[in-house]
Amino acid sequence: MLHFPNIASLFDPAILTLFWQNSKGVSPPQKLWLEMDSAARRLAPFQSPMDVSLVLWACATLDLKPSLETWLAMERRLADLVKRGFVGSGPGGVPSERLVRKEGDDVGRTRDTTLPRSSQSQRYTQPQQKRSGDSVLEWQQVSNLVWSYAKLRVFPDRGTKNALDDAFHRLAHEKPESITAQDTSMLLWGYVTLGFMPSVGDDNVRNFRTLFDAVDRHANVFKPDELTNALWCLAVWRAVEGSASAPFPKSYNAMWQRLAVLESTDFSTSDGVLIAHHAATVHNELLTGVDELPVMKQSLIIAAETAWKTQSTQHSDPSNVSGSQGRVGAVLSKIGFKYQSELELFGGRGFFQASQTVDFFLPDWNVVVEYDGPHHFYDVVSDPKRARFHNGGLVDAFALNAHTNDLDHAFTPNAHTTNIDPGVTKNVNTRLRDLFLAKKENVQKVVSLPWWEMRLVKHGEQEKWLEGKVGKAIDEVKASREGKDVEAIRGVNDVAIREVNDVATEKGVDSSFASGSENPNAGNKQSLCRRWIDACSVSQRIKLEVELLGADDDARWRVVRAAAGRDATKVRAALRGEIETTGE
Repeated sequence: MLHFPNIASLFDPAILTLFWQNSKGVSPPQKLWLEMDSAARRLAPFQSPMDVSLVLWACATLDLKPSLETWLAMERRLADLVKRGFVGSGPGGVPSERLVRKEGDDVGRTRDTTLPRSSQSQRYTQPQQKRSGDSVLEWQQVSNLVWSYAKLRVFPDRGTKNALDDAFHRLAHEKPESITAQDTSMLLWGYVTLGFMPSVGDDNVRNFRTLFDAVDRHANVFKPDELTNALWCLAVWRAVEGSASAPFPKSYNAMWQRLAVLESTDFSTSDGVLIAHHAATVHNELLTGVDELPVMKQSLIIAAETAWKTQSTQHSDPSNVSGSQGRVGAVLSKIGFKYQSELELFGGRGFFQASQTVDFFLPDWNVVVEYDGPHHFYDVVSDPKRARFHNGGLVDAFALNAHTNDLDHAFTPNAHTTNIDPGVTKNVNTRLRDLFLAKKENVQKVVSLPWWEMRLVKHGEQEKWLEGKVGKAIDEVKASREGKDVEAIRGVNDVAIREVNDVATEKGVDSSFASGSENPNAGNKQSLCRRWIDACSVSQRIKLEVELLGADDDARWRVVRAAAGRDATKVRAALRGEIETTGE
C-alpha cells in the first residue's frame, strides 16, 4: 500500500487522483482518508470546477461523506465559481479557451481577472485544457454534483441548490444539445431522488423539459442500466407528482419497447435489472392513462426476481431492526395491540407479483404502523449529526396541522424546496412506499411514526402517545366499517363542542352548560386552550399536544395554564393575560 507522509504538500491534481483511485470500490485506510479530506479542504478555494465535482463524486462512490468543514468549503467554492460566471461559455460569454492560461505565459504580468482562482496556484497546459471542466462548469460537473448529493442522501442548502440551478439554466440556454446520455441519466436520477420534481406551472418545469428533450435524443443509445434508470425516474416523477398533464418525454413508451428486447446478460449490474422491475411496478400500480407494458424477455424476468429475493432477504434480516423500532413493538404489546412484525404484504405487479414488508401490521383492523427512522428523511450538510433534533431544537420552518396533530400529511411532496426543513421531509422512496401501501386492498390505514416526533416524547409517556396515534387510525377504520362518522366513534371532541357552543349561543344559553360542563368557564377555557396551542411555535405545539393526548378538559386547562405561566414572549402577552385572569 502507498504511504503519503506529507500529503498536505501535494498539488491539486494529485489530491483528485487519490480521491478518484480510492473511489473504485475499495475504501482507503482511515488515516489516509482523513489526510485526503484535510488536503481537499485546504485546497478548496483554488479548485477547478472539475476538482470540486470529482471530490464529491468520489466521496459518493465510496459512500463516505466528507467532513463538515470540507463539504462547506467545497460548497463555497462552487457558489463562487457560479457567481463569477464560470459556467458554459464563461464570464460574460467568454469562450472557454480564453479562460485557460497557456504554458509559457509571463507569470510576472498582471493577473488575468477572467481566470478562476485555481489558476493563481497552477497553470494548465494545453493537454489539460482538453479536459472538460478544468475552467468552467459543464454538464458533466453539474450531473456529478447532483448525483453525489443524491447518492449521499444529503439535501443541498439553499445557496448550493441555487448555484446548481443557475448552472443548469445557463447550460440549458447555451448548449442544451451537448448533454450526454450519461449526464442525462445521472441528472434525472439525482433530481428525482432529491425530490426536485416540479409541479405543473412550476419554474423548474423548464429544467425537466431540458432533461426530457435529452431523454428523447438519447432514448435509443442509453446503455441498458441507463435505460432502466431513466424509466424508473420518469415513472416515479409522474407517480409522485400525480399529474397526467405534466410534461413527459415522448419516447417513454418507445423505451419500454426497447427494454422488451433486452436479455439479462445485456446489463452490467444486477441493480439495473432490479430497477426495471421496480419501474414496471410503479408504472402498473401508480400511473393512470398510460399504455400497457410489453412482455419482457424471460431471462430478464428471472434475473429481476432473483435480485429482488436477495434484496428482500437482506431487508427482512431481524438483525437489521433498529432499537427504536423494537421499542415501538414493545409499547404496542404493552398497550395490548395484536400485531405481526416484518410482515410481507402482496399486491400489484411489476415483472412478477410485487410486495412490501411493513414494520407492524394490526390484522384486526388492517392498520400498518411504520417507524420512520432518519434514513426515511433527508440529511443536510450543515448538521450531519442532526443536533437540531437531539437538542430539542426542532425548527419552526415546517407546517403542522395543530388541530389534529396529524403529521403524516403536513408536508407536500415539494415542500422541502421552499421553507420546510429537509430533515422532517419524507424522501422519495418513503413517499413511494406510502403510495403503494395506499393501493393495497388489505391496508385501510397507515400510521407513520417519524423518529424526530417520537424523540420529543418522554420515555414514560410513549405508551400514551402511541396509543393516541394508533387509536385514531383504528377509530377511523371502525367508523368506515360501521358507516359512521369518525367523531361518533371517538366521542365528544373539540369539533362537537364547537357545534354545541354555536347552537347554545344562538339560543342565548351559556355554552359551558350546553356542553355538559358543571363549570361555567369550561367553554371559555377550552377556547383559550385552542388559541394558546395555535399561538405556540411548532416545536412547543408538538410537545403540548403530546401532553394533552387523552387528557380531560380540566387536565388540558392545567397543562396550558402552566405553559402560559412559563411563557415570557411579548407576542403572546395579551393571550397570557386572558388565561391568568380566567384562573383555576
